[in-house]
Amino acid sequence: MTVTLSQRQEACARHAVRTVAYFAANGWAPTAVDVWRWMDSPAEVFTLGEVVEAMEALKVSGRLVMNDGRFCFSGSERLIERDHRAFRDARTKMKRARRVARWVSWVPGVRGTAIANTLAWEHTRPEGDIDFFVIARTGTLWFVRLCTIVPLILLRARPGIRRHHSIDFTFFVADTHLDLSTLQSEPDDPYLAAWIVSLVWLVNDGVVATFNKANPWAFERFPNAAPLTVAWYDRVRTRPWWRYSVARWLNPIARTISMQRFPPAIRSAMNQSTAVVVNDDVLKFHVTDRRREIFETWVNLCKQHGGDIVTE
Repeated sequence: MTVTLSQRQEACARHAVRTVAYFAANGWAPTAVDVWRWMDSPAEVFTLGEVVEAMEALKVSGRLVMNDGRFCFSGSERLIERDHRAFRDARTKMKRARRVARWVSWVPGVRGTAIANTLAWEHTRPEGDIDFFVIARTGTLWFVRLCTIVPLILLRARPGIRRHHSIDFTFFVADTHLDLSTLQSEPDDPYLAAWIVSLVWLVNDGVVATFNKANPWAFERFPNAAPLTVAWYDRVRTRPWWRYSVARWLNPIARTISMQRFPPAIRSAMNQSTAVVVNDDVLKFHVTDRRREIFETWVNLCKQHGGDIVTE
């Protein structure tokens, strides 16, 4: 069916398709609210009502399929069913993540701890990991990492050992190195920007506001995506700041131990790209980096379903 749209409505529809395409590149099916919230660098800031109208027009015209409030391209209906299962699994993972965040808050040097990746989006699988991002006081980064990893090793809770709901700490930064723009991949990196904006903070001594201000480029890409906050009863109390002096004293020892125990996959990849970064300010261990793959899939889906819809 042909649907006549105004110039503004057509612009909104183009950006809506781009957003659905990005979700599809990740294997997800968004709601209309998701599409409004995660519009990437729209030419104009559209209201939620305008996005809902655009999604309805796209459904009527046959460009999108809608079921149970979620949208996808025709032939990808399996994504909707997968999302329902993912949401239920995310509820289980979230409970486990809060317990982990409580004991991490006791580690000297920890200033902020956030849930990242698929759990932050509530798009998880039982065999998927619970990923954390940690901000540590400068001079304590290696100590913080060692203290978070060792309990997981002892409890056999890390990926590759635990089959379901494993815990993974793969990204640490010092509180003097909060700008992550240098870690973007080429030629464009919508994934890292969305990753930053979607972080769900469970531990925060006030450093999160500084972190957000240090990464305006990420929030500018998604003007409708305000930083997430959790309810007061889900937040984890931060611990006394003075304990970090112990962490600074033990940090060189933790660095030596960690460097000696790095697996071959990390040793061969570290500091070769922005996927695996190892220094005293950033510890990033994304050995399997899908950012380029997701970007290329997104571009192809935009061309396939939008014609003139291209990345900027």
